[in-house]
Amino acid sequence: MPIYDALVDEPGIQVIQGVQEGACVAMADGYARISGKPGIVVIANVGLPNALTQLVNSWKDQIPVLLAAGSGGQSTLGGDAFQEYDHIEDMTQPITKWHWVAQTTDAIAATTRRALKFASAPPCGPVYLSLPEDLLRTEALRRSTTARCLTSLC
Repeated sequence: MPIYDALVDEPGIQVIQGVQEGACVAMADGYARISGKPGIVVIANVGLPNALTQLVNSWKDQIPVLLAAGSGGQSTLGGDAFQEYDHIEDMTQPITKWHWVAQTTDAIAATTRRALKFASAPPCGPVYLSLPEDLLRTEALRRSTTARCLTSLC
């Protein structure tokens, strides 16, 4: 939810809500194929297995897609929290060019920019970025730093 709070005031970004993670990745893939710009998908971490089923097609066809997932907070990692997986980003490794977990709030914009560059650099392909919830809830994101980053690159 913090991502959507940051994007609501950003006129350069159109948010399209989907009902299933695989369908959302398919929409982002289609957008990337038609526009030539990376498709961006934001999901909850629990939906990652559903998203990966479609991400295989993006990988196979070398389509630039940024799949970002809001994960549990850093304080809950490794604690077997409800609907939380350990090392979830490793599940994406076989079908992404790059995967990463944002380490600090200040680094979210730069990490997102880097992810989009990885996705867009030939040969193109999908990338995965995990965004821990506690980092997203800080004031830095509310000031739309990531929203401005996405607007300038897309």
